[in-house]
Amino acid sequence: MKYTLSLLKIPVSNVSVSKTFYITVLKFKQVFFSEIYGWAQLQCGDIELALYEPNKGGGNRQVSGDVDFHLRLNSDDFEKLAQELLKLDVLKDQMIHQGNDKTYFVEVVDPDNNIIKIIKHNCTATKKWDT
Repeated sequence: MKYTLSLLKIPVSNVSVSKTFYITVLKFKQVFFSEIYGWAQLQCGDIELALYEPNKGGGNRQVSGDVDFHLRLNSDDFEKLAQELLKLDVLKDQMIHQGNDKTYFVEVVDPDNNIIKIIKHNCTATKKWDT
């Protein structure tokens, strides 16, 4: 048996506002949108992501805070997007972070204060965690 990822979901307070942010700032593509159901389905690479307003049928998770997944971009795309995000003032701490494993990442703050971590793909990050 082989599982594949079907959909990632992020709760938002206003699906129209959030959809615009994810499309214009993060360059996602719209797949489906229904304001009545508080649902927007977006494409980011091979991943489908849904923005949903809680208690309208898509789920009831709390809006705001860290989402439970990370996205990854190749090095060139990451560098370009990170610089654009810095100019737009949408990064947590307004910086590019470096992890203990030598990876680089940004934490994007959406209009509802959901935090999306985007990691720079780095095949040479080999440092093992200290135990």
